[in-house]
Amino acid sequence: MIENAKPGDTVTLTSDITSSGNCIVIDKDGITFDCQGHTISDSDSGTGIQVSGDNVNVKNCGVKKFEYGINVNGSNSLLENNTAKDNSIIGIRLIDSSNHTLTGNLVEDNFLFGVLVYNVTNSSFTNNTVTGSLEAGISIADSKNNTLKNNTVSGNKVRGISLRNSTGNAIDNNNISHNQIDGIGLQENSSGNKIRNNTMRFNGNQNINPLDKSSEDNEIEYQYEISGRISQFKEAFTQLLEIPVLSTVFSNERINFYVNEKPEGYIVIRNSQIVDFGEDELSDQSMNVHITEEAIDKIAKGETTVEEALKDGEISYEGAGFLNSLRIGIYSFFFNVYSFFTGLGS
Repeated sequence: MIENAKPGDTVTLTSDITSSGNCIVIDKDGITFDCQGHTISDSDSGTGIQVSGDNVNVKNCGVKKFEYGINVNGSNSLLENNTAKDNSIIGIRLIDSSNHTLTGNLVEDNFLFGVLVYNVTNSSFTNNTVTGSLEAGISIADSKNNTLKNNTVSGNKVRGISLRNSTGNAIDNNNISHNQIDGIGLQENSSGNKIRNNTMRFNGNQNINPLDKSSEDNEIEYQYEISGRISQFKEAFTQLLEIPVLSTVFSNERINFYVNEKPEGYIVIRNSQIVDFGEDELSDQSMNVHITEEAIDKIAKGETTVEEALKDGEISYEGAGFLNSLRIGIYSFFFNVYSFFTGLGS
């Protein structure tokens, strides 16, 4: 079907395809390939859609279980509304080319990278969702003057977005969250980039991490990180876990917290370490913690400590359900004994 197409033609897929090795090869210019929602799949070999021609549009395609889902080395391509999933190396790869537009694509659970951009210039990535990669969700290397805007990049094992030896790129208004190491990592002369107005939440190490001195000179403007209340409460709980008895009390808990009796979020603690927190209210919590607005503000400003707020009754805690209430009551008794002998309760 592709071999008979001429520039300006649209080639459509009318059913799902199962292939072995390379499946669709578009080496002509000016072709539109529309899968119409159908899926091309393999068993972890070859490339699903190979684009070598210029001015090619690939849209509405599902591509899964290849080594490379979609591989592009022609220029001026448009990839829109595609799903690249469960590919054994990379979901979408752009290499040695320029002037691409990627919009509305779902790139999910690909083994190494979701999107790899290598030696690419003047391209636009908008309204894509990239999640579940073993390394970076979007990896940009040796590339410049590209724009990433309004994308969701989350749940990747190392970084949400990685820049290596790349400059002049704009990363604007993206949602970058729940990546296990960093939200954005910059290394090997990745300076001169603009990183602005991104929502960055719950990234494990740092939201923006220049990994070497050659990558420190970037224009970074306001990043919305997490709600102020959650950030303050996490800081308060970090202090609380430094108290010997309370690090035992709160060693493994799922906690809803309330400020002035209004639900403000949750904290999950395992082995006396905070492993998750967020804005929702848990339905299976083991404990509720209540704190006054005045107390959490004073703790955040360093005007009081968690110990003092506990002594003054500005922080209280209770088990959720009968067994948890009994367990927490016992812990509370021992904490009161500890407080008496250490002077905390005086």
